[in-house]
Parts: sequence; C-alpha cells; structure tokens
Amino acid sequence: MFRYFCALALCLMLRPAFAEEKILPAIDCADAPSSALTFVLPPLGKWMGIYCSPSGHALVPKPGYLWVNKNAGVWMFFANSVDKPAPLSSKHASYFVHRGYTHGPLSGDQIEFAYKMLEANSGVKDKFEQAWYLTMQSNRNLLYTFYIFMNSNGPEWIVACVNRCAQVNVVEVGLIEKFKPTGTQ
Repeated sequence: MFRYFCALALCLMLRPAFAEEKILPAIDCADAPSSALTFVLPPLGKWMGIYCSPSGHALVPKPGYLWVNKNAGVWMFFANSVDKPAPLSSKHASYFVHRGYTHGPLSGDQIEFAYKMLEANSGVKDKFEQAWYLTMQSNRNLLYTFYIFMNSNGPEWIVACVNRCAQVNVVEVGLIEKFKPTGTQ
C-alpha cells in the first residue's frame, strides 16, 4: 500500500509538467553523468521515461499511469537492481547507458518469443495491435530487454527480461484509477 501511495504522489506531482510533451523529460536528472541515458526515444518515450531517484536511475511510466507487478505491487525498473535497489552513494551511482540502447517493433521469431514470455509469466493470451522491444543496459551490468504490448491507447503489458531472461518481471500498465485499492476514493 505504501508503494502505491508513493507512486501516486509522484505521478500527481509531475502530471502538469508532462501534459503536452511528445517525449517524457528526465525527472531530477539535471546533473546526470554525460554517459547516462536520460530519455526514451519515441514512440515509447511518450509512455515511459527516466527518473533519477535517490535509489539510482529508473525506467518509470508516464505520469498518471502505474506499472503493477501482481506479486510485488507498483513497479519501476531500476538500473542497479532487479528487485529492491541497493543503497547508493549518490542518485547517479547507477544509471542506464547510451551504449546498448535499441528499440523497435517486434517481428518474426521475436514477436513469437515475446508472446510466449507474456503468457508464461502472466497467463495473458491476448494479442495486441503492436508489440515493441526496448533494450537498455546499466553501468551496473544489468541488461534489460523490455517487450511492450500496446493497443491504440498505449502500453497494456510489459515483460522485462533481465540478463537474457535469467530473470523475468511482468507488469500490467494502466491509469492510476485502474489499480486503486477497493474502498478508496
């Protein structure tokens, strides 16, 4: 519940800053190292961006949206850790690097693999209008390959393969209202 309210507060606080942006601007990254990736290119950059948090840089959803892992709750993808970020000496001690950044639509064997990963890790068998990949590497030797499943309103599900799928995390994407705990206003 605490993670939900922290993410909600961050989204609400930043919502006006991104109202008309084509790409989400970096959040609190003004003094990031020059080798740090502080943006996601379009079209995915419309739906996700980089937050330079006190726990290191993280890939985060568009304000007003949440990424929810059914086993762990509200989710961000940190550059320094797959699960809980480790304490750092500075917010720029871990970050995503320009080297290794690629993205594009999935096709052929890639799309078949991505759909199998989605079904195996979430039970979702739906087909989506678009499926994209995004590859990002951190300065802490984490390699993420994200498979993003989208309909006309944007991403619905993200499968994150870490270090060539040695670990897999799946998040459902939606407006904050979709994930409100029952009994809240």
